[in-house]
Amino acid sequence: MDGIFSLNQPWNSSNMLFGGNYKSLIVEKAPSLDRVRMDLEAYDVPILYLDSFGKITGFGFPPFFDYPLYWTLSQGTVLFSHDMFMLAHEGGCKNLDIEQSQYLLAKGYCDPLCTPCEQIRQFGGSSFYSVGSIGKLTRLDLSYGHIEWDSEESCYRDFKRRLNMGVDNYLERFGDAKHYLLLSGGADSRLIFLLLLTRKVHFEALSSLYVPGTFSDNASDVYLAGMLCERCGIKHNVSQVNLDLLSESFMREMVAQSPCGSHLSAGFRIPIAEFVRDDAVIWTGQNMDGLYSLGPSGRFSLDKHGLAQLLKRFYLSREYMSTLPDVKERGSKVMGWLALLAAEIFKIGYGDHAMTLPRNVMEYQHRFRSCDDYVVLRDDGVEYSELASPISASELKENLFKDKLAYIRGGDSQIICSSARLSNADVAFPFSTMSLVEWFNSYQLNYKDVVHPKRFVYRYIKELSSEIDPKLGVFRRRERVIPGIEAPYDLYGFMGNVLESSLFREMRDVVGDNMETTQANGKKVLDDAHKVMRRYWLLGGRGKFGY
Repeated sequence: MDGIFSLNQPWNSSNMLFGGNYKSLIVEKAPSLDRVRMDLEAYDVPILYLDSFGKITGFGFPPFFDYPLYWTLSQGTVLFSHDMFMLAHEGGCKNLDIEQSQYLLAKGYCDPLCTPCEQIRQFGGSSFYSVGSIGKLTRLDLSYGHIEWDSEESCYRDFKRRLNMGVDNYLERFGDAKHYLLLSGGADSRLIFLLLLTRKVHFEALSSLYVPGTFSDNASDVYLAGMLCERCGIKHNVSQVNLDLLSESFMREMVAQSPCGSHLSAGFRIPIAEFVRDDAVIWTGQNMDGLYSLGPSGRFSLDKHGLAQLLKRFYLSREYMSTLPDVKERGSKVMGWLALLAAEIFKIGYGDHAMTLPRNVMEYQHRFRSCDDYVVLRDDGVEYSELASPISASELKENLFKDKLAYIRGGDSQIICSSARLSNADVAFPFSTMSLVEWFNSYQLNYKDVVHPKRFVYRYIKELSSEIDPKLGVFRRRERVIPGIEAPYDLYGFMGNVLESSLFREMRDVVGDNMETTQANGKKVLDDAHKVMRRYWLLGGRGKFGY
């Protein structure tokens, strides 16, 4: 929707709310939350509820939907638009809320209650907005049913059933489109690759390779993606991403598309812009990590980043949660000792001697909610009281899950959707359906998941590849696998080179950041890069290249 829509206008199909990708249902009265939840599970698109006279009575939103929709109240009328800057101008909201914007960008993902502009809000996922008689909106959060499986085997079968149902629903919706798959070579996109193969869907693969230097995971992933495509006769489109050849104006269009988040978008935007044309659909394995372990899973390795990901999963496991004093279950002393050992490793690896273990559930939840990579070891020095009554590890996990659910509409997902919109394409997110979100909400991480992340994904890959070609399930890697491309860096070394790039130097000039090129190692490099990106996005919202 390019313009502004008001609740005072008569509703008709030409209004194109949600980019035309929605379901409208006639109801006699405002639906119950249970009814909304079941409707969203059936359709997995935003739902518009109309009464018999065609008047809007409410909006239902699934956990993930690709079009952001903003609203504001102007002279007693609720106004909507997909263009936040246009809405800010028309609604008279021309001032930036600095405190709100800093909070939003520090989190790095979409928060439905936060935008850079005063008085403007986003519609949030997993919510129902009822429309009152005078156009007043009331937001109600949707809950998820809790699934109890009688065995690990039934849990795995349920995971497969829900994933396949999501793939089939997307194919029904986009069956006539041209299909592309963002293929990293890793497990999540590889599983979607196999599921499309088994359905005999004709598609092309898209991969991004950072040049002239990259980090080993990127180089080996692109190599593995190419091997998959070669064995299956799938066209593999590889875009070379050189941050020294990109200008700051390239980022500008992404700020306008996604003003409520910050991201180094080149890796997604370039292949989509280079190969995808109108009326296509882009498949992605995105959000598996975020829903499974509430953030990037990463591979286990002995570098600092690999250990950080391993230990993050450990601190989200039932075994660790049960060691907190206000959790009902009694955790083993071994788990407590492992937690202390992990804290010492972080202190040494990051040179941060202020790291500590959270003392209780309230402090644990606060740290998890506010930290950048969901590591719960950083202490803000505030004392947190224990819970009035103990909760179970399952209840604690559910609290964390609900708190971080907005993550799936931010970060990579947000940029993929924004890039697709710029190419007039749709996006398919099979891991983000209402049905699978319910599964993830109920699934309790245990110690098996700590040392073998996404084990159900790998098991399903092995199962499918054995039916097609066993080599499609191979993940063996080599350090230098693509001729002419060097991969000497780990993630931190790569980000150090990103900070040195021409693109980042131009971005620094825009935001007035005169800091010298950092020589720091480890997480400091990531912090510096995020600082530049967030300040750049914030300036975009202020209007220098916004409204």
